[in-house]
Amino acid sequence: MKEEPGPREGHRVRIIGNQDIKSVTVGIPAGHLHMRGAVQVGEEILCFQEATLAAIVRGYIQVKTHPYCRAVRLKGAEARDAKPGYARWQLTEDDAPGAEEYLACLLDKKPEA
Repeated sequence: MKEEPGPREGHRVRIIGNQDIKSVTVGIPAGHLHMRGAVQVGEEILCFQEATLAAIVRGYIQVKTHPYCRAVRLKGAEARDAKPGYARWQLTEDDAPGAEEYLACLLDKKPEA
């Protein structure tokens, strides 16, 4: 059975633009070793761990700097042989096709050729 691109039933999709964000705070909190990022959207604050921020940046740089890559999907999995200091749960590149179509479906658009 082939999964269709896009959100599954019951998933809430929310497109957030700069105008929706009240503030973004990034840094290393007192008493901690790793960076955190907090994004305030309305009355909700999303706080990201350093590994999550790093994964988002990796994905952004991959698409922005690669001459042909138009989308990348990172999937969560346990990294059993991770280097010391790395989180056990990692977001790593998924080779399965469909990332661009998934994003297009979220935006209710077809991917550009």
